[in-house]
Amino acid sequence: MNKKWEAFFPAETRTHLLILFSLTALVYANTWRAPFNFDDFNVIRRHIEMHGDEFFQFSSIRYRHLFHLSFVLNQKLGGYDPFVYHLTNNLIHALNGVLVFFLAHLTILYGTSLGRRAANAIGFVTAGFFILHPIHTEAVTYLSGRGNGLSGLFSLLSLYLFARGSLANKNITNRTALYLFALVSFGAAVLSKETAIFLPLGVALYDLCFMRGNAWAPFRHRLIWVYLPLPVLVVGFFAKAPEFVQFILDWAEKINLRYALDQFSVLGYGLKLYFFPINQSFDYEFSTAWYHYSWPWVFATLAGTFVLFALILWNKKFKASAGVFIFGTLWVLSALAPTNTLLPRLDPFSERNFYLPGFGLDMILATLIYLVCKEKFFTWKIKYNVHALTVVALFFCLSLLTIERNAVYRSQATLWQDVLEKFPEKARAQHNLAHFYLRNKQYDRAYLIYNRLAISKTTPFYKAQAHINLGIIYEARNNFSRAESEFEKAMKLDSSIPTSYYNLASRIATRGEYSRALVLYLQAEDRYKKYQWGYDAPPELILNIAKIYSKLGRWAEAEARSREFLTHRKGARQAYLLLMQSHLNMGRVDLAQADIAEVNALPELKAQMTNNLGIYFSQIGKTEKALNEFLEAARLNPGNTDPHYNIGRLIADTHKEKMRERKELEQKLETLDMEIKEKNDLARLHLQKALELNEDPQSESHILGLLNQLN
Repeated sequence: MNKKWEAFFPAETRTHLLILFSLTALVYANTWRAPFNFDDFNVIRRHIEMHGDEFFQFSSIRYRHLFHLSFVLNQKLGGYDPFVYHLTNNLIHALNGVLVFFLAHLTILYGTSLGRRAANAIGFVTAGFFILHPIHTEAVTYLSGRGNGLSGLFSLLSLYLFARGSLANKNITNRTALYLFALVSFGAAVLSKETAIFLPLGVALYDLCFMRGNAWAPFRHRLIWVYLPLPVLVVGFFAKAPEFVQFILDWAEKINLRYALDQFSVLGYGLKLYFFPINQSFDYEFSTAWYHYSWPWVFATLAGTFVLFALILWNKKFKASAGVFIFGTLWVLSALAPTNTLLPRLDPFSERNFYLPGFGLDMILATLIYLVCKEKFFTWKIKYNVHALTVVALFFCLSLLTIERNAVYRSQATLWQDVLEKFPEKARAQHNLAHFYLRNKQYDRAYLIYNRLAISKTTPFYKAQAHINLGIIYEARNNFSRAESEFEKAMKLDSSIPTSYYNLASRIATRGEYSRALVLYLQAEDRYKKYQWGYDAPPELILNIAKIYSKLGRWAEAEARSREFLTHRKGARQAYLLLMQSHLNMGRVDLAQADIAEVNALPELKAQMTNNLGIYFSQIGKTEKALNEFLEAARLNPGNTDPHYNIGRLIADTHKEKMRERKELEQKLETLDMEIKEKNDLARLHLQKALELNEDPQSESHILGLLNQLN
């Protein structure tokens, strides 16, 4: 093996990495076949269908660009099979574990005086805690939580490259390259999830806590190549992505000091979950009373933390690691700052937001265990065994807890049932569990939950959602009048929810009340645009509006809406058929023929559209053109019955017309024959009379000649 490679990846390091990958596979194997959960349907499926190809274009940077691009790549690779998406999340998590190992190893080796043996041990244990801790399951197993994992990957990589480039043994070329890649990686982290904006502060903290002594390059190198270029990079990023500027301005308007004070309680709860990971939940409920009564516990937690730090710093052997404890603590606070400080969020606490902050806690705990087991209380004969047994025991417990926690994600039912076990009155959990039953046509179960939610003391929003879904259940049971009543109740409770208008419009359209249905569809569309729902209006709404316009004979509007729908669903059969129908009803055969040309890559659809053009020609009496279109449709799709039937019918109708014309002609000939016979008989009668009366021999010869002609 190459000596440089052996120096960077010694046998012990390779063993550690193999164990880390194996542990990741072990504790997350039971998630590989877990389905899409909660927002996965909107974040992944709907977003890909509506905007997928846009994320391959970097001329305009979009919100969480790399996060969404990763899902698009998954879809290209494996469609909508959740296995591919889960495998990607697991790989990201494993790579993060590797980065944590190298970063912690480098930090202990060059940022403290503990030495290489300690760096190997603490690096491995830190990475093990990071990979195995159940608080990270939401960021890994919940597919939409990938933003935290992907942003964490690039954030850790950026910090590692920065630290690596700051070592004194790097030449100017290597240092410049490492710093450059660190800046690029920071940009990638922000494009994965905007919470990575804290990273410059994290880098500065790392600099202050560790970069002292001969092992590190002078500060001026970092100033010139990192700290000064960073503002330029930020300005360039905002120039390339103006929607991020608006995003920050929106953030600034939401600053709330009272909310920031409440976050001390949330932080304390998060620390409790880290050290005692039990009673985890996908969705937490923090009531006003909870914030009020949690203060004493928060103060006790903070006091205990300060006492621990005092003891650590008081002990001389622990002072060598003071930077680890200070950095780890400040890293947690700074990494949580974007989500848990001044900016109110719908969910005050989400486990996935503890993903990257967890690195600081992991390194503190791993260092503390190492120092306690190897430096303080045990003799040299047993300290290595004590450390190993402690680590193995903790790894084993964390593995069991993570495997058990991952089992909750095996279906939406188990996920939301778990939430309701911890928070029985959680309205969102009730709604989502019932929605799962509704999607799976378990109407009785869904009805019980929605009916209970509709009469509960929850917010108008969730009561309205309950009535909307009760309407869907009644519709499935063919109780249409009750369904419409439920939709109308929802509209009164919360007029901002578009789905009540959408469902009522669809119901009314089936009765032929197209004008009223159009008004409701347009109101639904307006509410999707006006209110921030976290996802766009379904493209089907646009298509339904186009259909209503066609029913009302408003062909120009039907054409425009069909075109709009095709921008979301390229090659959509119904939209192209409706678009062509609009053009034909507008008398624009040329545009209809252009529509057919647009679908050359879709022979079956092209055949159907060609067949429809043939029907149009046959209706306006252009038989020859109609026959040509039917023949072309049959050639494009020989297995389709319609063009063959239309060819036969057209020929049969043409033959029938010819037979009718022939019969009419025969009748005219018969009438003409009778007229000729009558006139011949009359002429013969008069010629015979003339012959009887004639006395001139010459005239007699002429009369006989005429009689011969008549005979």
